[in-house]
Formats: sequence, structure tokens, C-alpha cells
Amino acid sequence: MLKYILFVLGSIFFINATKCQMADTAFFYYKTNYFGHIRKVSTLDSADFVRAILAPDPGESFFNVKEFCRNGKIKFIGKTDPDVLNADPKKTGVLFLTGDCINYFPSGKRQSITHYSRGQKDGDEYLFYPDGRIYCYLKNRFKKGDFTPATLYWECYNKNGDMICKAGNGNWIRYDQDFNVLLQGQVKNGLYEGDWHGSGMLADSIKYIYKYSKGVFVSGITYDKSGTAYPFVEDIARAGYKGDFLRKFESEFRMPKEVDEKNISFDSDSLSFIVEREGSLSHPQVLGITDPALDSALINALMKCSGWYPRKNYGIPLRSQITFPLKDLIDEIKNVNHGTKVVFYKDKELSF
Repeated sequence: MLKYILFVLGSIFFINATKCQMADTAFFYYKTNYFGHIRKVSTLDSADFVRAILAPDPGESFFNVKEFCRNGKIKFIGKTDPDVLNADPKKTGVLFLTGDCINYFPSGKRQSITHYSRGQKDGDEYLFYPDGRIYCYLKNRFKKGDFTPATLYWECYNKNGDMICKAGNGNWIRYDQDFNVLLQGQVKNGLYEGDWHGSGMLADSIKYIYKYSKGVFVSGITYDKSGTAYPFVEDIARAGYKGDFLRKFESEFRMPKEVDEKNISFDSDSLSFIVEREGSLSHPQVLGITDPALDSALINALMKCSGWYPRKNYGIPLRSQITFPLKDLIDEIKNVNHGTKVVFYKDKELSF
């Protein structure tokens, strides 16, 4: 309750500090999930933070943006450009950041200062440790048509305050959101270079080596606690099928004679199973259908479709649950021009 009161009082304090009429301010409520993604929610009670869109300063067209944490402290200060896509931020809450924008830790200390242009990082960026000391300095350069800016890693400081990278050359440390070390390696001319070593992304006993060339990731190797090596070329590789799953499933599936296909819509039904670490299938089940004969026919066809390979995180195979919407599966089978790559299934990681 105290945090909630501080949240509201903090919001009112900063809004009053802007000397802006309430009619000139729009409020939006957001919640953040485990992975750092935010979604809009409808009430203050369910929000992790509040976003306030305030009127532009005199002589400017950019709207002011302020966000507040639940503890009442400021979370973000910046500006948004309404001319990008002609988006009115006071109606949508959507931001296209511009100029120097500041993020803050929940403690109220600065987390980052980043320069933006039309919603993209473009210019200098400074990141800080939770205690307020400088962590690193980046140079972002955005070119029209690119999806992400080109970044030069220019300066880096360790937790003791020592500069370990200067003018784009030296050592660099990458941290997770809690500032535990993920990877450490060399920077040359502002770009990652050579072997980077790390641990802890899957478990404390797992070690990694990332290989870079002029800032481009080339390949990686993961070592488990027994020393077994798992090469990889992408961090996360979803489970998949070797060959044409649709054609194979179609050849094995037989609609039971006693089932009237015209009376089955498959709209809310799905076919689920687990791909084990070595690629075998287990725990098949049909969700939604109540006809035992049809259930059996679908599962029998599925279990004859050997050729699945497992999901891999950093090269290590994991168990994963695959779920096919049956309507999509049947529709794709009927499409004679279907391709060999099936992409409409869900791939849920189960365990390491």
C-alpha cells in the first residue's frame, strides 16, 4: 500500500513540476514481463509504471515524455516526435523518441543517456552501473533503410572504475539485467573481435565461447559441466522437421470411416506432442476433439512422422512441446503447393 501511495504521489509531483495543465497531459499504464517486454494495461492498480505524454515546450513540436516507477521515482525522461508516421502520442502512447533521452534505475540513479532520431538510436549513448558510475560509451550511427543502428563500442569501465577499453580498442564486459557478467572479450576499432568467453546464460555450470570477426558473430561453442562441446551458429534454434512434414503426415493419416468430416471444424482443436532431446516423440495428445477414433487416427499418423530434431539453446538440445492448430494443419495439407518448411506451430521450451 505504501509503494502504491508513493507511486501516485510521485506521479503527481512530477506532473505538477512541469506546470502543465491536466488537460494537456495523457496517461498510459504499462506492465513489464520477465523478458523486459511491456504491454499496455487499463488500470493504475495493474501497472508497473505510468507514462505521461505532456505538451511540447514553447516553440517545439516534440511532445515531452515522463515515466514513473511504482516507488514514485522517475523512470524515464525524453521527447517523442509526432511527425513519424503522423502518430499522435497523446492518443496512442506510442513513442518515436528524439533527442537525448534518460532512463533511470528504480533507485533513481541514471541508467542510460541515449540520443535518438525519429525513434532510432542515432548518436552518443552512455550506460551506467547501478551505483551511478559510468559503465560504457557507445557510438550509434543509424542509416535510412537499416533495421538497427551500427554501433561502435568505444569506452568500457569495470566495476572498480578502471577504463578497460579506450577509443574502441581493449577489453569489454557484457552484463545481464542484474549486472552479472555474461561475456567478456576484445574490441578492435570499436567492434567485437576474436573469442569472447562467458557463463551462466543457461546454468552456472555452462561455459560459452563466442567467435567474432569485425563485429560479426561467426560461431559459438557451449561446454556443459562434463566438458562436452556443443557448437552453434544461432543462440536459439527452434525444433523442426527434416523434410516435408505435411506430405509425410498426409500419407500416414486416414480419416476413420465412422467420422463425418463435414461436421468437424477443427477451429479450436490442436495436436500436441513433445520432441525429446534426441529427436524422438512422446506424450502425443489431441486437444479439443472428443471423438476417440479421430484422436487415435491423428496420433497414429503423427507417431509415424519420425524426423524431428530438438530445440537448441546455445547448441544444447532441450525438450520442447510442439503444438499444431489442427485447422491450420488440415488446411496446409489440402494446399497442394505447400512448401517443405512448416512454420505455423508453437515451440515451447520445457526443460534444460
